[in-house]
Amino acid sequence: SSRRFEIMTLFNKMPVIDTVSLPKGVERAPYEFFLVARNPGNAGFTFSLVSGALPSGLVLSTAGRISGTLAEAAQDATYSFTVRVTNEIGSVERALTLFVEKNVEPVWQTPAGNLLTTLANNPISLSLAASDANGTPLVYTAKTPLPAGLTLSPAGLITGQTAVTQTESVGLFSVAVSDGVFNIERTFSITTLADSDP
Repeated sequence: SSRRFEIMTLFNKMPVIDTVSLPKGVERAPYEFFLVARNPGNAGFTFSLVSGALPSGLVLSTAGRISGTLAEAAQDATYSFTVRVTNEIGSVERALTLFVEKNVEPVWQTPAGNLLTTLANNPISLSLAASDANGTPLVYTAKTPLPAGLTLSPAGLITGQTAVTQTESVGLFSVAVSDGVFNIERTFSITTLADSDP
């Protein structure tokens, strides 16, 4: 019947939520994720939170963007909530959970102290290493200058060419490794032997 056809047509134009899970968050770290939905009717739709609560520090926009900086937490926690997508025909809902992990500071793997003993005017390339239990990408920053001729990349790679020196030189420098929340410093050195050329 025409009535049944009309009901089926309206049903086929209801929005569809494609997102079924969310990536984990880490306390005190930025978080951003876009919920995904489709609107078969090709019209606009909006997201809203209808029950439960997002972790402290996060908000949900009408475009489906969950964003913010997660608040400090004493321990791991799972947050449950329900979102709704509404278009001109009606709305659908989806229950979701977001796991928030307690932030653990990075751990240096490269021992402090002398990294290398090398000749003057010698090209070098060596990597500093640290680990992060949360899986957060780490950034390395020189807190004090490296020996002349050397640079440190954000990925922890020290490259360049040692300077010419007439006496043995020990270049001390400090590097911080950061997960965006914690900054853990360590002091290293590179020893450059005297230039043996007359």
